[in-house]
Amino acid sequence: MKEFKEITGKIYICPVPASRPRFTKKRAYTEPKYSTYKIALTWLLKAERIPKQDYESVELVFGLPYSKGIAKKRMIPEKPHRQRPDIDNLIKGFLDALEQSGTIKNDSQICHTKASKYHVIEPTGYIVFVLK
Repeated sequence: MKEFKEITGKIYICPVPASRPRFTKKRAYTEPKYSTYKIALTWLLKAERIPKQDYESVELVFGLPYSKGIAKKRMIPEKPHRQRPDIDNLIKGFLDALEQSGTIKNDSQICHTKASKYHVIEPTGYIVFVLK
């Protein structure tokens, strides 16, 4: 196994899951919310200036803000997030942005993932990542 420098970072952005493509009679498209998120995340990853390497592993922690209807006194920081969105769609969105930022050649090169998602009290979520 190759030795790589471990890269760690934290990006303040509210995670959005990858969505299925939608189809009309003439074309296929992705939801605008996901497209906007992926573009923003791609630019934030480029701003991190992550060295381009042949990464094999990624560890992710998604901090998702509570819904606006939850009372402040019921909010518990770092409580496991056990509802939608599915974690595999959050991972896919991050890997797609990582590929578009030019940090990795193809997201299929990642052979090991570890991910978790938590509630956060802050209005903006975050993504903590470790690339190996």
